[in-house]
This record gives sequence, C-alpha cells and structure tokens, in this order.
Amino acid sequence: ALLVAGSGTLYRVTLDETRREVEREEILHYAPSGQHSTRTVAVASDGSLLVSHGSSCNVCWEEDEERATIISAPPDGGEWRVFMRGLRNAVGLAFDPATGTAWATNNGRDMMGDDLPPETLYRVVDGAHAGWPRCHAGDIVDPELGNEPDPGDGLVGCDGVVAPAARFGAHMAPLGIDFWEGGAAIAFHGSWNRSEKVGYEVWWLPWDDGPAGEPLSLVGGVLERETGEATGRPAGSTAGADGALYVS
Repeated sequence: ALLVAGSGTLYRVTLDETRREVEREEILHYAPSGQHSTRTVAVASDGSLLVSHGSSCNVCWEEDEERATIISAPPDGGEWRVFMRGLRNAVGLAFDPATGTAWATNNGRDMMGDDLPPETLYRVVDGAHAGWPRCHAGDIVDPELGNEPDPGDGLVGCDGVVAPAARFGAHMAPLGIDFWEGGAAIAFHGSWNRSEKVGYEVWWLPWDDGPAGEPLSLVGGVLERETGEATGRPAGSTAGADGALYVS
C-alpha cells in the first residue's frame, strides 16, 4: 500500500502488481487549514505512524492542539494523539534505520531579521516541546510571545523546551530528510524573505545517532548568486534501491 498525506486526510492507497490504484481508504483526519498545509508521514518499525502538522501562522498561540506538532497514530489510523509539540513547520520527518529514532527538520519563524532564528533539526521525543511560538532553537525568546504564559502548560520563554540536535542558517528552509550512505541528507528549499538568499542546496550530515561532523554539500549550483535567480528549489530526497539518492 501507498500512504499519501493530504492537507486534511491521510490516505492508504492499495496498488496492484502494475502499481496502479485499486482501492483508496481514508485512515486519518486532521486540521487542513492555515499557513502551513503540507503534511509528512513516516512509518515506524512497528507500523505506527507519525505525521507532521505545521502551524497555522508565522507566530501565534494555536487554537487547535494538533497544529505545530507531530502526531502519532496506530497503523490503521483512526485515533491520533500529539507526540511532540512546539515545531513550527516540521516538513522533514524520517526514521533513522540504525536506531529506529525519528528525526524532524523544522522551519523557524519569519520577521526577526536576516539571521534569526536558526533553522533546526530535532530528535522526535514523545512528550517533548521544541518551544514555538514562545522560544526558538532552544534558547531564543520570542520578541512577541516570549513573555506570555503558554496557554498549554503555563511556561514562559524557553522554560521546559528541548534543544535542537543541530542549527542551520536562518531562512534556509530545511524540508525533506532521508538517511543515505551513513548520513542524513537534508534538502534546503531556500529563503524567500532574506536580503541575501541562502539555502538552495542538499546537504549530507555525517551521522551517529545524530549529527556527527561537518556537513557536505551534495547538490548545489541551482542559485545564481549574482542575479539571485534559482533554477530549482530542493524539496525532498529519498534513497533508492539502486543506492542512488533521488532529489526533487
């Protein structure tokens, strides 16, 4: 079967031997509206599902508890629960095949200048809070909401938040993550609101149950520095059975 994460519904599509659809089932429903409507699904070794849910805004207190989270659901869908909170837009979500641990890229808020806050990579931990909207990248208090008590837990600023496993340049927009050749490949979509554009690359991070060295640029050259024009914006990557890394 093929799992397809729509903006409001997770579908299980059964394929025949020619890889054509023969049946489609809606197995999970979640909030479809808001600024960040894409969803990413990852399957654990026990068949359970993790689905990332972006925030409905740049920075705000969410009314829906499922926004700015990663939720967990059983293999057949149905009832879900919030697994990890405080992730503004965790587009990239994947399991480390060596450990079974889930990891997520996270896109930080806008309108704090060219260099803040950093983009981040998190170990996905049940019950953890990554800080958004009151705290960014583990230790940066939000200038608008950082001094207000969190409606969910009453904490203020960066109290009670987990630190990221890695930080990247602000506005690089890390999207897809996949594990390949002993490391993690991350697609940086590229900035849209920075005075000098950054991102537009695919990086490979040495890995040992987390980042274990300096990153290597695998795919670049899609941004013309002199004109600021891009011939492409990396969105995702996946390792093929032939050993190659495929990048969209």
